[in-house]
Amino acid sequence: MDEKKAEAIGDKIVSIFPIVKRRLLKSNEDHFHAYVFNLEYRVLSMLSCAGPMSMNEVGKKLCASKPHTSSLINRLVEAGFVERKQAPNDRRIINVGITKKGIIALSNHKKSIKDDIKKNISDLSDKDINILNESLDNMKKILLKLEEGEKQCTNK
Repeated sequence: MDEKKAEAIGDKIVSIFPIVKRRLLKSNEDHFHAYVFNLEYRVLSMLSCAGPMSMNEVGKKLCASKPHTSSLINRLVEAGFVERKQAPNDRRIINVGITKKGIIALSNHKKSIKDDIKKNISDLSDKDINILNESLDNMKKILLKLEEGEKQCTNK
């Protein structure tokens, strides 16, 4: 791998995050706590896609400590967005799953983010919209390749 290109890619990715947040995700409304990058949203999204998982799995996927994961899940339980259940085969393991209220909150959050993005890109030309769309498609393909490589490494 070309070290200079890797460095340039790192710089570009780091510089894009604040711009995305500032220009695409800006809104006058207060959505479900904050925007895309908050942990509550990530937990709900994870549980929605993967189904119930143990507290330990949630913590590992978030790269969060056990106390931090517990307080995060506590907030989501108090809000009614997730529920805790003992694992049927091992009562020491506590699984968490998304509730109907959590699914609705997640859906509303995604919709409000999409609406904000549509509004915030509405002044772009059709050409710029097409370039942005194609660039995001390419970025997603590459990131999915990286994710697939990571799964293969962890399955060995």
